[in-house]
Amino acid sequence: MPAKARKKGSSKAKAARRPQDAIALLRADHSLVEDLFEQFEKARDDKRKQTVATKICLEFKIHTQNQKEIFYSAVRQALV
Repeated sequence: MPAKARKKGSSKAKAARRPQDAIALLRADHSLVEDLFEQFEKARDDKRKQTVATKICLEFKIHTQNQKEIFYSAVRQALV
């Protein structure tokens, strides 16, 4: 098989995986944040609550960035 044909098929396979990978990543983010909220609710002292709240904020920032760069990008590519 010519190298050009392999390369073209390869990029199609990668493009087909991206949306699923993006969705899996975002679902994992959601699960992590849900777990952190549970930890926050169970925390007994203010220091622990502050630590968990800081982690929640960080995870929201990461999630938002992933959503912008990966998910929305994959959606745009799929619609083109």
